[in-house]
Amino acid sequence: MKKGKQILVLLHRALLCLLAGAFLWGWIFTFLTDAAPEKKITLYADLRKGSWKEMAVALEKEAPAGIRFVQVRPFSYALMNSDGLRSADLYVMSASAVAEYGEWLSPVPEALAEAYPELTVRLPDAGAAEDTAGAEEPLSGILIFQAATGEGAAKTCLPYADERPGEDWYLCFGRESLHTGKADEAALILAEKILSMP
Repeated sequence: MKKGKQILVLLHRALLCLLAGAFLWGWIFTFLTDAAPEKKITLYADLRKGSWKEMAVALEKEAPAGIRFVQVRPFSYALMNSDGLRSADLYVMSASAVAEYGEWLSPVPEALAEAYPELTVRLPDAGAAEDTAGAEEPLSGILIFQAATGEGAAKTCLPYADERPGEDWYLCFGRESLHTGKADEAALILAEKILSMP
């Protein structure tokens, strides 16, 4: 009987050590692979498949000083917790997704709208989003992939046509982003890099 109790005590301690180790390594992993919002740029794409890591690495090379990480993720990454999705800096979304997520978006910053006047367009079906978001100007995005021609940017990382054939895709800016002029313009710099990607 005494030996059975000792085994239970040892198992209990071993389980506690395993749990403590898991929490410690989880914290270390998060510390090494994440950063505060002011030190990272987050892009969410409304695609199931994509070369997320490849795109993040390419963008990190172009990131301005002060940005530690660039994260590129599918919308499904935030399935359980949409806070990160709502506060992203950049979005890539199809025409059909704009009406659903329009309240998270802001108009294209003026500097980029002037640099890409032929690609900056009023987002389709964004009228309802304007009313709820209280935007002073119509929501706009940068046309990143045109379905009719099959032409666009970052096609090697983002398979637009495979996901929703026949739909145009837009590069949009997050309403809550710190990097579109509030703290810095890092999201604008990386948006230009995305628009030049093959």
